[in-house]
Amino acid sequence: MKSIWSEDGRWFTPREFEVEGNFGASKNWRMSLRCHGWPLKELIKKEYLPNPPRKKKKLNNSDKCEVCHQSGQMRRCDTCSRSYHKNCHIPPVEAKRVRNPWHCIFCKTKAIRERCQDGQPCHQESEVLKRKMLPKEQLKCELLLLMIYCCPESAYFASKPYYSRKSLQGLQEHMWLNKIKNRLNKKAYSRVGAFVRNVRLIFENHEKFYKGKKFIRLGHTVQAEFEKNFKNIFAIQETSKKSIQFRHVVFLS
Repeated sequence: MKSIWSEDGRWFTPREFEVEGNFGASKNWRMSLRCHGWPLKELIKKEYLPNPPRKKKKLNNSDKCEVCHQSGQMRRCDTCSRSYHKNCHIPPVEAKRVRNPWHCIFCKTKAIRERCQDGQPCHQESEVLKRKMLPKEQLKCELLLLMIYCCPESAYFASKPYYSRKSLQGLQEHMWLNKIKNRLNKKAYSRVGAFVRNVRLIFENHEKFYKGKKFIRLGHTVQAEFEKNFKNIFAIQETSKKSIQFRHVVFLS
């Protein structure tokens, strides 16, 4: 903040004035700058002068990846405190942008999420599922998938499932999170419904394979989180029996 006015009509910050007076080597302008023989530090302490605001501290970026919670070489968001490995973020961080300001998907979708919190759900799920995967819908689906990855329980569903090596009746297609992420990164989904069906298929297969076992609750926990986020981000009205079912599933975790 330029707060010092010189005799020739120029304004200086305390540090600039210190340099102008050939005291550039000084490390504390509060001691080197004086007024009528008094160091500014004393005048500020006695409240004869206001204390100039200090520079804003840099964001305290996390040293752990927001998704996998591991350390290593990461890209730091220039807006918030989150950090990500290149391939943990959705979409992956592009190498060519590494030297330019970069904003993670949570910051890019902040306005969307705030509107969802302030507004009333106004869309039918059937209408949302039919939407074409335009850039705005693609961004929402990327956020949805990343939010699943951020759940600690989702690690079990990231890779090809154990039961995929077995012949099971009733399974339409083997599905896992990394497979969906690969399709989403390639923009292979033409409609929102195709993406949502693939995510739900993971949990449908899990429930069929672990039916009657306690391990089934793991799928219930992650699916309930996905359904909650899906309805919030797309502002979907709670009208179907399926929606009511998931409100009860939350308590199983």
